[in-house]
Amino acid sequence: MSGRSAKAARRAEMSRWATRPPAALRVIDVDGLVAQFDADGGREAPVNRDPADLRHRLGGKTWGPPLPHGTGWKFQRYDDTLIVIVTAACWPDLPDAPAIHASISRHSPDAIPTYDDLQLLHRAVWPDGNAMQAFVPDGDHVNIRSNVLHLWGRADGQRLWPVDFGRYGTI
Repeated sequence: MSGRSAKAARRAEMSRWATRPPAALRVIDVDGLVAQFDADGGREAPVNRDPADLRHRLGGKTWGPPLPHGTGWKFQRYDDTLIVIVTAACWPDLPDAPAIHASISRHSPDAIPTYDDLQLLHRAVWPDGNAMQAFVPDGDHVNIRSNVLHLWGRADGQRLWPVDFGRYGTI
């Protein structure tokens, strides 16, 4: 299969998933968040905001349609340069709001996303809210691929931390 026909086949598959979620899932909208249930009505897993809105904020038609991914969505640029994954979870530490995890990676395993790429991710997922990047001890570090950058934040965009870093002129 040529590169062009493989890309066309992938786009067709992405369009199919974007318009119709897998049969094993049922998706409902609750208070601006989307909740996903197993077909048997079992465990609830929160999913990020409207995937069409996320795609629009990423850059619209330069990005493929959203693909269901775990408890969220995966987006890939049509030029195969960037991949974005946005998922959500209910953390016991945040009983009043779901937590959102967003990651961005370059398609090439040797390339790390730029600061501009990370800003694009932040603006798409938390357009008017807070997110953070964490540096943790080696024993707590989790990363499936070394060329991925991650952001975490509350679904409502409020701070995860109580400190206003610029308040005392330190930044």
